[in-house]
Amino acid sequence: MKNGNEMSREELISALKNALNECSSIAFKDIEGQEQLVLSEYELETDRLERKTETKSTITCFFASWFIFGIFVDFFTYVFMNADSGSSAYGTFWGLVIAIVFTNIRKKRAMNKQEKMSDEKGKKMDELEEKRKAYLHQHPEIFGFIPDIYVDSNVIAILLYYVTNMRADNLKEALNLFEQERAAGIF
Repeated sequence: MKNGNEMSREELISALKNALNECSSIAFKDIEGQEQLVLSEYELETDRLERKTETKSTITCFFASWFIFGIFVDFFTYVFMNADSGSSAYGTFWGLVIAIVFTNIRKKRAMNKQEKMSDEKGKKMDELEEKRKAYLHQHPEIFGFIPDIYVDSNVIAILLYYVTNMRADNLKEALNLFEQERAAGIF
């Protein structure tokens, strides 16, 4: 297979159409779908964990644990230790201590879980990237003209659009145009 820059405009359009059709195959879509699933699951869980560590949630947790534990200590000291009502300072003090400890533990757990999830996501994405590369190397006649990082149905469709609408004459121009527009936030 020719290099993408060595192809005529018509050959490039034909090669891009073939690559786009192959990207629509079940095997390739399965890999893309798995990648999307991993990313969306990670984003959902990350959002949930971020809400746990937000200031409002932390403050609510702090005051709730302070109040609940303070009442528990006050009740315990009053009922079981036959203490007078002046000993409620114990409940306030220990409730405050427990609230601080509990909120810090809660935040640390969320951060550790987020770090673990990030590592798992990285491993899954690496595995899927290996599957993708193996698939691409099994079909060099279809994808051999384009760098692996651009083998994506959306990217190939955009490159095809550039070439068919004469915004680019060869693959290099189409890729540069794509990178410019992606950097500008268009894609």
